[in-house]
Amino acid sequence: MIPAEELLKLLQERDLVPPEVIQQLRKQAAETSRSPKPLSASMAAKILVDQGYLSRLLAQRLMTAVEKAYAEKTQRHRPEPIVLKKVEPPQKKPDDGRAESGENEDLELAPLEDADDLFGTPSRKKTGRRAESREPTAAEKPAATPKQAGAAPETTSAAAGGVSPGLDASLPAGPEDLFDDLALPGGAMPTATAPLPDPFASVPRRRNVWDSPLLLLGGGALLLLVFVGVIVLFSLNRRSGDEVLAEAAADYRAGSYTQAIHKYQRFLKDFPKHPQAGVTRVRLGLAQIRQTLSGDWMEVWQATRGVLEEIAVLPDFHPEADAELTAVLPQIGEGLAASAFERADAERIAAAEQVLAAIRRYVPRESRPSKKIADIENLLQLAQRRIALNQERSAALDKIREARARDAADEAYEIRRRLVRQFPPLADD
Repeated sequence: MIPAEELLKLLQERDLVPPEVIQQLRKQAAETSRSPKPLSASMAAKILVDQGYLSRLLAQRLMTAVEKAYAEKTQRHRPEPIVLKKVEPPQKKPDDGRAESGENEDLELAPLEDADDLFGTPSRKKTGRRAESREPTAAEKPAATPKQAGAAPETTSAAAGGVSPGLDASLPAGPEDLFDDLALPGGAMPTATAPLPDPFASVPRRRNVWDSPLLLLGGGALLLLVFVGVIVLFSLNRRSGDEVLAEAAADYRAGSYTQAIHKYQRFLKDFPKHPQAGVTRVRLGLAQIRQTLSGDWMEVWQATRGVLEEIAVLPDFHPEADAELTAVLPQIGEGLAASAFERADAERIAAAEQVLAAIRRYVPRESRPSKKIADIENLLQLAQRRIALNQERSAALDKIREARARDAADEAYEIRRRLVRQFPPLADD
């Protein structure tokens, strides 16, 4: 019987079973060491298989390795076996007249030349073939002594159980009896003499937790999801040029000129070679003109004139700008003329005349609003007349002050009468 400690040492060395399980088995082996049936290596292996710590095949390989190691260890410490050997008396010669009435049989101790007689296994002194033993004759067979009679069953039992000589024959047999349910495929059991591969070559060693296949697969899946998300986000944000242009046109028609300008600029930046790029530049300029119509008319005209100078040279100017300028330029001219009349500002009159020139230049003749142009011209004439009246009034007042200073009252009244005839509204002034 192989002690359980031999198997436990191998399990602890290879780190195949948790330490607390090995400790529990050691404790059980110590408790049963003095019992009739102590815990053996085969019993411990069967317990580990039943509890799921070892597989059947791994337990068989471990027991094979333990048996081989234990046999080598016990073989080194086993003394050379001795047996009792019968010494034969000298044969009587035929011509010898002397006869002996009896034969004294002496036994002496002699070294065993062939270990096969006792163990049934080849001797280590033999090489390559099994030693042959001679069967003694009936006359040579000595009477069996009680000691020899008791030793024969022990030897037979030891050889049958695969346990090294010298161990207690009353102990349980080897793994052939305890591992009947652990037989290899085909019913064969591993033997110590057959060459076996390393029993621990296929046992997986403990690895780093970061080397787990689940972590590797999870990381790869996460990277794939991130990559797909980036592609989807890029596809959603990157719209076609036609979509951006359509949205800008909708904002322009709704009067959201700031949004339209932003989208037109983004369109020209993202799609500079789009077929509608030239038309978009004209529309961008028109949106900028529309955006400034709510300010002072002098500033509106200055901004409009700068935009017109930029877009008027584009090939798509007239097809896109004619209709818009037909509505915008007369509105600017009318505003300038009204403010010039109210303020009697010659600079605004000059700006309104520039707007009239722009209408004649950029608006087709058939599309020009003649009535509105005539109204602008009338306002400008009134503004000019008002400016002239103010100038004449100022000059007449200066002359009247000079006449009064000279005490020439008649001259002063004459100057006033001429001014009222020229500008009747000044009669009540």
